Amino acid sequence: MVSVSGSQTLAPGAVATFSATYTLTQADTDGWRVDNIATAVGTAPDSSTVESASARSTVTLPGAPTISLTKSGQWIDTDGDGMVEAGERVEFTFLVENTSSENLVDVTVDDPMAAVNEAPKNINSGASATFTASYTLTQSDIDAGELHNTATVHASLPGEDPFPGDTAEATVTFPASPRLSIIKKGTLIDANGNGVADPGEEIEYTFVVENTSNVTLTDIVLDDPELNITGGPIPSLAPGESDSSTFSATYTVTQEDVDNGEHVSPPSSGEGTAPDGSKYETESHDGSGNSGDPTVIPVEKRAALAITKTGEWLDANGNGMADVGEVIEYTFVVQNTGNVALTNVSPVDSGPVFGGKTGAGTLSAFSPGPVALASGESRTFNATYTLAQADIDAAAGLNGGVSNTARAQGTDASGSIVQSDESIVQISLPAPEPVKVTLIKKSVLKSVRRGDHAPFVITARNASQANAGAVTITDIMPAGFRYVEGSAKVNGVAFTPTVNGNRIVFSDLDLGPQGSIEIQLSLQALSSVNAGQHANQATITNSHGETLAPTATAAVEVLADTAFECSDIIGTVFNDLNGNGYQDAGEPGLPNVRVASAKGWLITTDRHGRFRVPCAALPDARMGTNFILKLDTRTLPTGYQMTTENPRVVRLTAGKMTEVNFGASLGREVRLDLTPEAFLPGSAELSQAWAAGISQLLEVLSERPSSLLVVYRGSDADRSLAERRIRNIETLIAKQWRQRGSTYPLNIQTRIETGY
Repeated sequence: MVSVSGSQTLAPGAVATFSATYTLTQADTDGWRVDNIATAVGTAPDSSTVESASARSTVTLPGAPTISLTKSGQWIDTDGDGMVEAGERVEFTFLVENTSSENLVDVTVDDPMAAVNEAPKNINSGASATFTASYTLTQSDIDAGELHNTATVHASLPGEDPFPGDTAEATVTFPASPRLSIIKKGTLIDANGNGVADPGEEIEYTFVVENTSNVTLTDIVLDDPELNITGGPIPSLAPGESDSSTFSATYTVTQEDVDNGEHVSPPSSGEGTAPDGSKYETESHDGSGNSGDPTVIPVEKRAALAITKTGEWLDANGNGMADVGEVIEYTFVVQNTGNVALTNVSPVDSGPVFGGKTGAGTLSAFSPGPVALASGESRTFNATYTLAQADIDAAAGLNGGVSNTARAQGTDASGSIVQSDESIVQISLPAPEPVKVTLIKKSVLKSVRRGDHAPFVITARNASQANAGAVTITDIMPAGFRYVEGSAKVNGVAFTPTVNGNRIVFSDLDLGPQGSIEIQLSLQALSSVNAGQHANQATITNSHGETLAPTATAAVEVLADTAFECSDIIGTVFNDLNGNGYQDAGEPGLPNVRVASAKGWLITTDRHGRFRVPCAALPDARMGTNFILKLDTRTLPTGYQMTTENPRVVRLTAGKMTEVNFGASLGREVRLDLTPEAFLPGSAELSQAWAAGISQLLEVLSERPSSLLVVYRGSDADRSLAERRIRNIETLIAKQWRQRGSTYPLNIQTRIETGY
């Protein structure tokens, strides 16, 4: 420790000199030198203590052995890039010279930074030796800009302790090469997914910042003349490090970009601070490595249209059915789905198709007319179609029966035509109301004679709102008639039908909703036609041959020639006083008695008991015809019973009159009641006792004209047996009556009464 004289006040930048003395000790002289370290200490205006770095000084004493040390360092550029980098080496060289008159032994060099690995050496007086060492650089060495250290040489006189030798300092400076690489890249965000950039969509920019220098850079910031860059600064980047997440920016695509086919983004600028405080500035590139290159983002130009079409049938009268004059309203939404503006944009539509058939009408003009559409813009167009009957007939009731195809069309800036894909819309017209057709045929005349004309009227009516369309009405003539040429009229207008055999065909007659058709025609009754009723039929079918209404029929009677074809019947219902079955002189007629025919005719006798059936039948000219009449016994006077057969069947001959008489008389009724006990068990045969009684019954009946009523009374269980028994007893009595040769015909009536 030495005492330093006084103290001084130093202004900023001022220099002061101090001095001190030191008294040597034996130890100092034994070591041939004195080492001293000093430190400056002062007080700042705020009373804090300020201390300087220490300074060392070595004084060699006279008479000591002397040795000289020279130190130098050399940076080795391992990769040959001309830039100092961590991991590269500094090679140190130590030149030791023996400047004393004595030979020196065990000479070594001590360097606290770089290990000197060489063995001790002996150096003769005036000679020298070289030592080397290697040091690996760290980033902090490079960031410091230099490498500085001190080495010491040690030596000994032969047989003596080592003495401190010379020290030597060496400073190796490293040139700083601050550099930054900024790669700027953009990615289009296709928000609507249409595969192209549209105005209003964004480009996202990313920045990869890399320290390509040999020093650590701090406070790295980016700026851009076009973009608002967010993020940063980057606090620090060591050489070789990169950052891709700190900085970002977005850009909104404009129509100008689309029209140009690209967006050119100017280079961004970047700045970082080197360890020595200097600022390093650079510009971005697009990955090419050429600083200052702009970043170019391709923006594809694409012209495209899309169309969406809808259709709706408007039920104007609300009846739930498609009617002529109602409309289908179509809506077309056309959008510019490309990224360039289009002009003269409009739908293209050839009109609807009904059930596979082209519509009978035309689609209206589009409203509005052609328009210009910017990218992404859309416009709605409208058009209508008015239904015709042919359209309804072709499509009503078919699922999706009305089909319509449309596309959108426009023009781009180059004049090229741009078209959309087709848009198909299908709608269904409700099934038509089933046609309700009635067919009526009338005969104007009820009867005609051979050679006469028989006029007929056929009326077809459609009572529905549906269209029956083109119909065919066919008149089917009965045998023995022919069509009178020129007699046909349809709705009062002369019409020429097609005559095919007995069919008169009226084709292609229009029967619309609530419509009607009236046909007038005449048929002639030929000489070969048979007398009597003749049915004339008519049918109606649609264009598919389907029957629309039941067959209509009208009958006309062809009157017979009474002189040659008819057979009249005359007769009398008389009071058969003697019961012989014949009208004898003096036997009067019975008035108001009713006689019936098989045809349902009812004839009542006059006050004389007479009746007449004019032209009762038209007998077969070759064989004649049977005719049956029956007297209604309920209309006879009280107590009268038939004395003749009833009913009567006679044979009629054409052109001849036939007489049919019925006799009845006031007589007694004999009643015979039978029970099962009168018969053999399980048989229709009478028991012996009852069989013998038949003769007694006939004696009673022979006394005077009578009628016999046979009544069988039995149980429900033997109904079949009862019928056989009653028939058997009737036959037995009639047979024995005939065998007796009785004077009057016996009227036998039978009755079965069950439940006893």
